[in-house]
Amino acid sequence: MKRALLLFGLLLSCLALAFVNGRNSPYYSGSIQGSVTLTTIAETTILTASASKFLDLVSMCCTNGSVTLTRVDIRDATGGTVRQSKWLAANGGGYCLALTQPWEQTALNNNWTVTLSTAVVDVRCDFRATQR
Repeated sequence: MKRALLLFGLLLSCLALAFVNGRNSPYYSGSIQGSVTLTTIAETTILTASASKFLDLVSMCCTNGSVTLTRVDIRDATGGTVRQSKWLAANGGGYCLALTQPWEQTALNNNWTVTLSTAVVDVRCDFRATQR
């Protein structure tokens, strides 16, 4: 009986996670992915705006291939407020963040962008979003 309850609980958890991440949800349709390689401090678009849908993040990863410590600033609009900052250690430092519920974009028709705190040789970022 305990095994059956545990299995049922795991199944419900998986279904809830799938719903929260936008799969089978009536509020979310389709997903998009964007990848960039950064070397300068210029603001760079990683997910291009949609005029009719919000782009809500479900995962983001960045890694630093250079010998310089740097910080990645994430914005949900070009020139907008920094929504999150992550430090990337030199020589392979990085992070991956898979969100249990989508990080909602604040306004329609805005890009998701990233900016580095210092110019480096090679920082690579990959973002995935669902459309709402």
